[in-house]
Amino acid sequence: MNYKQKKRIQDSANMVKNVRDLCSNMENISNEYSKDLESFFSAFVKNFTNIPDSLKKDIDPNMSSALVLSDSKLSEKEEESQETKNSDTNPSSDIKRPEKSKKPIKIEIKQLYRKVMQKCHPDRTINDKNISEADKVLFAYVLDVAMAAYKNSSTSDLIYAAALVDIYPQKTSMKSCLNQLNKMYADRSKKIETVQSSLAWAWGINWDTLETRFKIVIVMCGNNGVTPPSKVDVLKFLVDFETA
Repeated sequence: MNYKQKKRIQDSANMVKNVRDLCSNMENISNEYSKDLESFFSAFVKNFTNIPDSLKKDIDPNMSSALVLSDSKLSEKEEESQETKNSDTNPSSDIKRPEKSKKPIKIEIKQLYRKVMQKCHPDRTINDKNISEADKVLFAYVLDVAMAAYKNSSTSDLIYAAALVDIYPQKTSMKSCLNQLNKMYADRSKKIETVQSSLAWAWGINWDTLETRFKIVIVMCGNNGVTPPSKVDVLKFLVDFETA
């Protein structure tokens, strides 16, 4: 590959990393919003009803926020994705070898993995004064992704990880690399849209919009078989909960 081809691949890999990081952060925030919504509704039910716990339905704060403004049916819960976790900022040198791959891996991909290991392993970088701390953090992240990719025989993840540190496959075409990276970007973008369309997200970002939160409460009541009190009482409880 020439310089321009490598640059396109690395730029795409950086975009994938950005969207992966954003998706991970949003999922973490959404989890906090879910806990807050569950805490609110638990207190709400306790305050306004005497429904036995055995008769209450499970609270699903990840349902589609379309329910807030429409009568559409519940969207199915998306399966939780297993996010590749970032390594510690101070990687230790006692990194274990990844478990044997479940599927056969092409020789070229094995070579790509070895190159990543040679460049990013802390044994080779920890005492190198020419490598900045920021690069060491990146190397630790790339190493983590590459090891998981090797274990799972994920060619696309390995191409992604390698490109972040300016390593590229010898025989896989630029077009093939870009197609795989573009798919990764599209998949993560779709997950972000799912998070943004969830009821928990609508609850969290509308902390100062009582009318929207009132509608969310009504949806939650309907989903749990709870008869809501008057709007005035709901709004007062919302204000008291937020300022408590």
